[in-house]
Amino acid sequence: VWIISTEKHEIPEMLACYVPNGEQKTMVLPDGSYVQLNSGSLLIYPSEFTKTKRQVYLSGEANFTVESDEKKPFIVNAGILSIEVLGTKFNIESYPGSGFITTTLENGSVRIYKATIPSAAVTIVPDEQLVYASYENRFIRKTVNANDYAAWTTGELRFMNKTLEEILFTLERKYDVRFLVDTEIKDSDLFTMKFKAHETVEDALYVLGEIMGTITYKRDGQTIRLNLKSKEVTR
Repeated sequence: VWIISTEKHEIPEMLACYVPNGEQKTMVLPDGSYVQLNSGSLLIYPSEFTKTKRQVYLSGEANFTVESDEKKPFIVNAGILSIEVLGTKFNIESYPGSGFITTTLENGSVRIYKATIPSAAVTIVPDEQLVYASYENRFIRKTVNANDYAAWTTGELRFMNKTLEEILFTLERKYDVRFLVDTEIKDSDLFTMKFKAHETVEDALYVLGEIMGTITYKRDGQTIRLNLKSKEVTR
């Protein structure tokens, strides 16, 4: 449910852009700002921004390049958070069910706050990342290479200290596949790996298998089964 506040009885038409798994999309908003939407993402935005602010709603992942306008702040609502900017470039990842809302700043500055508590805003600077962990109800600030978190916009995949579950979740969206994972496969280790735009899901699984040394996979259409090497893979 999207609750949209209006000003002076202005009720612009609301538009929705959904990007299914296996696809990405670039679009231009009414103010000239650019948005790149990742697989499995939904952006809701007005056909025309109001006189005092520019406000959109995101579920999934998007990279924003916002046109500067000091009189009209740009606000992205993602889950329970609001990310407010004037003009900047940043990445937001807010997939339902992940338990995290991650904002990574490439340039400019952003203010991040719970929509109900704007006075408790946190400001980050370029190459900083703010992660909201919903299960702990807390913010985690990190220093990162922001380019790693925007690599998906050029078709690359970069995993920085990610679990197997997080990696497979990303592969499912990018390649529009479904993983069935043997319950005996351990998922506590963290992995760092990078893949170029031309590399396939099989390339990613081969590298993952070489690193872990304990898994094998079998593909049947869009379904991929992961098993321990000691187990026979059945159809």
